[in-house]
Amino acid sequence: MLCDKAEQPPEGPEWCYELKLDGYRAIGFKTDGQARLWSRNGKDFVRRFREVAKAIESLPEDTAIDGEIVALDADGKSSFALLQGSGAGAVSMVFYVFDLLMVRGRDLRLSRLEERRKRLRQIVDRLPENIRYSETFAVSAATLVRVVRENGLEGIVAKRAGSIYRSGRTGDWLKWRANRGQEFVIGGYLPASNTFDSLLVGYYEGRDFVYAGRIRAGLVANSRRALLSHFRRLEH
Repeated sequence: MLCDKAEQPPEGPEWCYELKLDGYRAIGFKTDGQARLWSRNGKDFVRRFREVAKAIESLPEDTAIDGEIVALDADGKSSFALLQGSGAGAVSMVFYVFDLLMVRGRDLRLSRLEERRKRLRQIVDRLPENIRYSETFAVSAATLVRVVRENGLEGIVAKRAGSIYRSGRTGDWLKWRANRGQEFVIGGYLPASNTFDSLLVGYYEGRDFVYAGRIRAGLVANSRRALLSHFRRLEH
């Protein structure tokens, strides 16, 4: 399930709240005694996140979980730079899980959110420490917004109580990002036939240029062609 964005987190008893994590969305699945780990776009994450994949082997057979892979620094805070292999500091890869799609071959996607999460909590309690349960906070949206901002956290995901698990964008999951900004410098691009696939961006720490990630969203075909022509002129 993808999340729609919200200008402010919705308020009311029909909503429950979790922290928005700065990582990679992933689906973990165990079948035939083996672990599977995919990005939401179907990319195989097993080799990249071997420790997480190893922990998924402890799931019950034919069980699938949905969550976010994050990198924790020495202070226990998530770091997207560390997740991508840039930046310095101790790192621990953790899979924070927030939904249960299937358990022992039984499809739970049409079950209520509360039932799925109750069963998920029971499963996570028996898994290795690097698979963790994403907690729900029984406070008002305004209170959680204040705490998120005071602690420099990523944001909030509001989920409608009683909702089923649906693929695609829905109004049942709404994500809100805290007001934080970062200026990035375009350092290059990845080509794709007669245009480009994505921009490579980074930022400066003193005199060091640190890679931050790739940008693909928000660029229409005409913009991509125009930018590619500009980039090629800069190469000469």
